[in-house]
Amino acid sequence: MKKFLTALGLLIIAGIVFVISMQPEKEEREPEKQEATQEKEEPLANAKEYLEDPDGYMKKLDEKYKPDHEDDHHAEDKPDEYYENQKNDLLKMDKIILSNENYISILEVLDRFPKEFAGKQVELTGFVFREKDFSETQLVIARSGDPCCTDEHDGLYGLLSRMENAKNLLDSQWVNVTGELSTNTYSGAEVPYLLIKKAVKIKPPAQPYVYEGKGTHTD
Repeated sequence: MKKFLTALGLLIIAGIVFVISMQPEKEEREPEKQEATQEKEEPLANAKEYLEDPDGYMKKLDEKYKPDHEDDHHAEDKPDEYYENQKNDLLKMDKIILSNENYISILEVLDRFPKEFAGKQVELTGFVFREKDFSETQLVIARSGDPCCTDEHDGLYGLLSRMENAKNLLDSQWVNVTGELSTNTYSGAEVPYLLIKKAVKIKPPAQPYVYEGKGTHTD
C-alpha cells in the first residue's frame, strides 16, 4: 500500500511538472496567434476604413509613406506631367534664362526634349569645363550643385556648348553666355547643344552653387 501511494505521488508530481513545463510554450505561442489574427483582420479593417472615408484613407497612406526628408528634392521622382508642364511654359518664352533657382530643373527639361527646344534662345551663367575628348570649339557651361548632393552626377550640372575661339576661355573661367539651342550626339545620346553667340567673362558669383527649386511652372 505504501509503495502504491509513493508511486501515485510520483505520478501526480510528474503530471504537475509536465503541466508547468507546457505553460511557457503556450504563452510563447499566444502572441503568434494574436499576430495571425491581426493579419487576417487588418485587410478587413482597412477596407472598411476606405469605404467610410476614401479621401481620408488615401491621405493617411500618403502621410505613412512620404519620404523621410520632405525637403530632399531627390527623395522621389517627379511625374511625367511635371516635365510636360515645364516644357510648355519654357517654349512660350522668347528667351530661356537660367537662374540659381531654376538651373537644374530647366536642364532636366532640356535633356528630356532636346529637339523641341532647337532654335530657342538661352542665357546662363557658369564656369568653363572641358572633357578630354572635346574638340577646340567644345566646352560646357557648368555649375556645381549644392554640396549636400555632390555624390550625384559628380555634383556638376551644365550645358554642352560650342563657340568659335573657345580656346580664349580658360577652364574654370566664369562667363555669362547667350546662344541658340541645337542638338548633338554625345556618348551615344542626343543632347541639347548650345551654339554660343556671346560670352562675357565675369567674376565668380557670391552664390556659386545651384539647387533644385520649384521650377518655372506655377498652377
